[in-house]
Amino acid sequence: MCQTEQGRVVLGLGGSKLATQVADELRLLGWEVRSADSGEAARQEAVRSPACAVVVPYDSHDQLGTAKVVSAVPEDSTVVLVAPSICDQALRFATLIGAAMAVESAGVAGIVTAVHGAVLKA
Repeated sequence: MCQTEQGRVVLGLGGSKLATQVADELRLLGWEVRSADSGEAARQEAVRSPACAVVVPYDSHDQLGTAKVVSAVPEDSTVVLVAPSICDQALRFATLIGAAMAVESAGVAGIVTAVHGAVLKA
């Protein structure tokens, strides 16, 4: 399903300007993008309609919720966590749960690159 960039991505980053810009860029690259207001909504969308990648915010106060996203999405889907900036805790957590990592400070290009890289690696 996810051998090319023509797959589906679920963005659970809410309605922020960054989320809109990431969605627009992914669409320009040929992805079908579905937006969700939260990580939980993204999980539900990915379960209903399988996606190549599910992009959710990293929340150090809700690691269980983030882990639920990873465990609920289909095995051939990739989860990309988006943290505000690089931090050891987020990197360790992403590694622990088998998710890719991106940072908001890398901007649209950084998040899009993380999605591409994670999907192609999977």
